[in-house]
Amino acid sequence: MRKVTVRRATKLSSKKIWSLIIDLNNYPNHVKFLKKIEFEKPLSMGSSFSDITTIAYIPIKIAHEVDIYEENKRIGFFVKMPLFGFMKQRVEIEDKGLERIVNLTVEFDFQNKLLDIIFGKFLEKRVKEMLLYILDSENS
Repeated sequence: MRKVTVRRATKLSSKKIWSLIIDLNNYPNHVKFLKKIEFEKPLSMGSSFSDITTIAYIPIKIAHEVDIYEENKRIGFFVKMPLFGFMKQRVEIEDKGLERIVNLTVEFDFQNKLLDIIFGKFLEKRVKEMLLYILDSENS
């Protein structure tokens, strides 16, 4: 399993950060490589949505299920990868008085050693780019 984590301090309130995280309509504006998003209802525990991503250059539809939901604090998505394996995406907001620390983590496991050798480092690099882009967008 591979894990990518980025952290960033911000003066934004937890409520403002949360509103950015759960606003699915804005995901294509804040998430690099995301081209389109499809959902039927707002994010909540057990809800799901799909996105069209080009993280591997070719547009692929990826389904996400909310498996962690603690308002204004943390949210998590479980993603079954298209070929093999899975991904876990996590956002945690830590309140540190005058600032908040936003932690974005993506863990992925191809469940296939050869696929990990071929694609692992590439996906790790692209995921890190995506996470940094999200944090930069939230602070702008």
